[in-house]
Amino acid sequence: MPSHPSALQSALSGAQFTKVALVESNALASLGSVFTEQFPGQRAMVVADANTWRAAGERTQAELVQAGIATEIPYIFQSTGKLKADANHARELAAALNDKDCIVVAVGSGVLNDLGKYASGLLGRPYLCVPTAASMDGYSASGASLLDGGFKRTLPCPPPQAIIADLDVICAAPPKMAGWGYGDLAGKLVAALDWHIADALGEDRINPVPFALVQDNLALWLSNPEGVAKGDPAAVQDLISGLLISGFAIQAHGDSRPASGSEHQFAHLWEMEGLQVDGYPASHGACVGLATVTMLALYEKLLATDVAGAAKAALERPQTSEADLRSRIECLFPLPHVREAAWQEGKAKLIADDAQRARREKISAAWPDLLPVLQAKFMTAGDMADKLKASGAPVTPGEMNMTSASLEQDFHRAQFVRRRYTSLDLLRDTGLYDELVAMTFGSAGYWQSRA
Repeated sequence: MPSHPSALQSALSGAQFTKVALVESNALASLGSVFTEQFPGQRAMVVADANTWRAAGERTQAELVQAGIATEIPYIFQSTGKLKADANHARELAAALNDKDCIVVAVGSGVLNDLGKYASGLLGRPYLCVPTAASMDGYSASGASLLDGGFKRTLPCPPPQAIIADLDVICAAPPKMAGWGYGDLAGKLVAALDWHIADALGEDRINPVPFALVQDNLALWLSNPEGVAKGDPAAVQDLISGLLISGFAIQAHGDSRPASGSEHQFAHLWEMEGLQVDGYPASHGACVGLATVTMLALYEKLLATDVAGAAKAALERPQTSEADLRSRIECLFPLPHVREAAWQEGKAKLIADDAQRARREKISAAWPDLLPVLQAKFMTAGDMADKLKASGAPVTPGEMNMTSASLEQDFHRAQFVRRRYTSLDLLRDTGLYDELVAMTFGSAGYWQSRA
């Protein structure tokens, strides 16, 4: 049984779509009964790739057949390398399912789940998910994070109606995948800091229940990175439970704010631009982990800065014009499809000069009370890097096939990936952006000390 069933079941009770979530050893033995209960009289189709078919797909198919559930021929994605998170794959799957009245049983990790999720959403059908690794939080989240027209987007679609997370399967996954999931979960710390800022400024109010679902147990979920790296069942159970609960919080809130902040903007940027590590697309969770360390390094400088004074000094500074913004984005984004999307997101953040002045006044007034709240939640970049390293996740630019110089440049680009208000927007509003980024990477900065 789950080591912390009350937290999981509490989160599940607030989910809009998911009705069942089993997280236990040999959970696949319950697949037949769960499918029959949730989808009475329906046929099933297992969707996997070659790797996930071996990991759990064949067992999943056998459990369905043994339970007397009618099944279609499994749909196995063929790929010479790592299957890409491309929306066109999901559309091809939806087309193949169009004349088949069946329920997708998606067997795999992030990509397979998102493809099965989006294909089912296109057809207006529910689906069931069998996670094969504790690698990210998207299993239970609304929306599918897929490349569409070259841009990483969260495409609207419901999450699974049922999740069967077999700990025996998940613990047998390559250890690095659990490190990726640990990185995705670590990012929730920055997401909380960013949400506190947006809440204090009236930009995006904290929704207390989804916020608490993630934050109340986050320290526990991150408490045993060594166990995660070793595949210890209790540590992995906490990890996958935390990832699933994060998704349930997203369901309860209606968007990804409870689990995503500025750290995800870096991750989406790198994924959109096709960052590769060892010849394969970079893992989402690995990207989030490195971005979390990077943002905490910047937060350390931010919390030591007179933000209220900077906001006052910037009161009369005019808003950036559309022409200047367009010119800057042209310089920052070499790939046309990313550039155009960044322009749309960046343009959405432009406000009138009087509204900009009012926001700066609000920053100046709110910062004295906000600062201790942020300090209470803060963890140093070094401490987080130590935890990530212990979990098996990458923690330096070199491990992610980038340099500290490119990472510094990405600080100036990540703000345009999403229009959601985060600490990056606070830096822009206060005129501190260039100064604090330079401090983070300068001679007294975190990355210099780690060189």
